[in-house]
Amino acid sequence: MTASRDDHSAPDFEIDHLTEYGQYFVDSPSEIAYYLNLLIRKGKLLSVYIDGGARYFLTALLGLDEARGLLLLDPASDEALNIQAKAAGKLTLTASLNRVKMQFRLPPPVEDKHQDRRALAAPLPDRLLRLQRREYFRLQPPVAAPLRCRIELTDAAGENRLVEWGVADISAGGVSLIVPMTEQAACRPDTLLENCRLEIPDDGVVLINLRVRKVVELSTEHGLNQLRVGCKFVNVPASRLAVVERYITRIERQRTAKFSGLAD
Repeated sequence: MTASRDDHSAPDFEIDHLTEYGQYFVDSPSEIAYYLNLLIRKGKLLSVYIDGGARYFLTALLGLDEARGLLLLDPASDEALNIQAKAAGKLTLTASLNRVKMQFRLPPPVEDKHQDRRALAAPLPDRLLRLQRREYFRLQPPVAAPLRCRIELTDAAGENRLVEWGVADISAGGVSLIVPMTEQAACRPDTLLENCRLEIPDDGVVLINLRVRKVVELSTEHGLNQLRVGCKFVNVPASRLAVVERYITRIERQRTAKFSGLAD
């Protein structure tokens, strides 16, 4: 690729902060291959940071050789950067796909070929970070097909009861719930709501843990007071987050098609 730069400032990579971003890591080989193939099909550019990241270049993924367990990259146009990459202790690759930041690490690559063209080859990563923070994008579910969240609460007497609350918006990082005023005691900030059942139309039920972050009292046009409870996903496996993200992408595509006149 044509872009390279010598920069003495080293970036702080989220992939190094496992405690903070652990729920966004993908470690299933099949899922990792799926997302790498998406980057290939969409022709996304990736930044390749050499060691600490003071030097980097842009690349594209050329292909996956799953038989050999290799990822093939387009070399840098500056041969000095290729030499440094092959001698590096590690490479950090970053990209953005559908508003989701992706990062993964590779060992130093070796010379290879892909479809009779020069390539750099490295073993497939054993984990990949897919980070979409809550503030990036929030989807309001369709009125005709609302999202519901079922939560089991324990009252003061120790009795369990099941409640069902509507979802006002959803992102890859959490949800906002519409809650009756009578449930205010169950939704205090920092409350952990475990094993909640998020019912997604056409995708089934996703089990999630929610941490209450913010509670706001709202009045409807009919004068009814309700609570809007902002919650963060907690320790949700990447496979379940992927279901949420697929739902968000599907609804956005439907809305885009409708507004562009491509849908019925």
